[in-house]
Amino acid sequence: MKTQSIRFVVTDRWESSKVAGPSPTVPVEPLMQWHALCALGRIDYRRPMTDSEPRHALITGANTGIGRATALELARRGVHVTLACRSRAKTEPVLDEIRSQAPAVAVHFLPLDLASLASVRDAATAFLASDRPLHILVNNAGLAGQRGRTQDGFEIAFGVNHLGHFLLTQLLLDKLREHAPARIINVSSEGHYRPRTVSFDSLRQSTASLTGLDEYNVSKLCNVLFTQEL
Repeated sequence: MKTQSIRFVVTDRWESSKVAGPSPTVPVEPLMQWHALCALGRIDYRRPMTDSEPRHALITGANTGIGRATALELARRGVHVTLACRSRAKTEPVLDEIRSQAPAVAVHFLPLDLASLASVRDAATAFLASDRPLHILVNNAGLAGQRGRTQDGFEIAFGVNHLGHFLLTQLLLDKLREHAPARIINVSSEGHYRPRTVSFDSLRQSTASLTGLDEYNVSKLCNVLFTQEL
């Protein structure tokens, strides 16, 4: 099973150490198509889909931004998608958009609040009970610049960006193995380079920095370390 970490700078500019001078502006649509292709990996989705070989992806935070674009692009390529998000009302427009652009694809909503480990467990239980296959897990949802704690007492960025996805992945890992070849994508950030260490004591405390960005960077480092361990 393939695991991959994709580092994104969540702006409209593409940053790369291989590019000299200012970072070039990249249109959003091709960038999101590339993200979807990374999810598809080496699985051949160019051949027609049949009822006997449905492919299914679960994308967290798919009601907006990178997650929404990824879900749309995968659906256009014939992949059935489950959108795991907190609010059905905010996700419904994306569900309708996918149904309109890819009518042959099955699309599902899965309630998921990554700030609550109980909600993560409920989401995993509900997905497994649906008996749908799982070939692609895109751990995309996240937050930055917020302060506080999760419902379980963890620093908010660490809890949402890393811990919730860590638990979700562990709970779905056997399902992914069952339907190999499969792929896990953890969406990280170039901010993961900034922390020099992880203060494990601070992970059970409220956000210490004024902007919350220091904690965000730590959470993105945890995404990368988790990917490496997978």
